[in-house]
Amino acid sequence: MINFKLYNQYSPRIPVHKKLNKFVYDHVHVFVLNMDKNKDRWISVQGMLDTCYGCKYTRVAAIDGRDMNTEICTKILHRPSLVGTTMKNGVTTWTYDGTPATSFPNTELYGNWGTKGLTVSNIYAMLMSLHVKCNWVIILEDDAEINNDVFHKIVRFLNEHQDKDIVLLDKRHDGWGGTAGMAYHKRALKKIIEDLHPLSEFSIHSDEYGDPNLGNLWDWKLWKYVCHVNKNFVCFPCIDSGKFVSTIN
Repeated sequence: MINFKLYNQYSPRIPVHKKLNKFVYDHVHVFVLNMDKNKDRWISVQGMLDTCYGCKYTRVAAIDGRDMNTEICTKILHRPSLVGTTMKNGVTTWTYDGTPATSFPNTELYGNWGTKGLTVSNIYAMLMSLHVKCNWVIILEDDAEINNDVFHKIVRFLNEHQDKDIVLLDKRHDGWGGTAGMAYHKRALKKIIEDLHPLSEFSIHSDEYGDPNLGNLWDWKLWKYVCHVNKNFVCFPCIDSGKFVSTIN
């Protein structure tokens, strides 16, 4: 497993809430995906998280899908054992040569930049979270909208559903409209990271699950994953989004 150290960790004061104690807070850690160029988004979501009593959160420097020739992307994506393997998207095929550019089967070879960056960013956040002492990892996109009331509803829900591996938190379409918010139980996270990696067996053959026209765009792949592979999930739609224009294309 790649050793990713935590950085940019913010831990506001943790007052004792009348309904939830510090012990419960300590079981949840929030990671926010935010590209360096989107400072306005970070200021917005950070301001909201600072109003959530007991919320411990970490900013993750999200990946730009058009610029993945970086050390982090190479560490995450490179799979030496697969070099020379034929990848495909529909009728289009190419050979995986170990570079980030060829690492996304069932997506456009020269396109889908936004979702490619989102995929690597989520995996990066998950790898970072392995070094945090918590039971639940919440990953937010930086256009997520959250407040103290919503945060505590999520914490209570997670505390009552410790048997689940994945919780869909995006409010759109009853949890199926995007990934503005997702929660993962730490117990299952290593397996989830492996399964959702762009070059996993599941990703390479994701067109064989459900609708073959739904490729490996991050949210589509997640829906296939929870419907066909890891069915130990539940929906708790409560995270709004849409304050900023989407950068996914």
